[in-house]
Amino acid sequence: MDEAAGFLFGFLALMVIFYFVWLSTGGPAKYEREHPGAYVTSPAPLDTQETFGTFLHPYASSTNGQ
Repeated sequence: MDEAAGFLFGFLALMVIFYFVWLSTGGPAKYEREHPGAYVTSPAPLDTQETFGTFLHPYASSTNGQ
């Protein structure tokens, strides 16, 4: 049990470190700037005829214009 607890503690510590590195490099704000509309927002009222979010193609990169 002691080895499993040590592994779990080490894994959680690594995830916390990755989280803080991600936040220090821009976090979700950086991704939203690079991919506008990537995060789901509240839907518009039904009578506005607006779409719900945008479709991001999983294989299209932001540099090739797709």
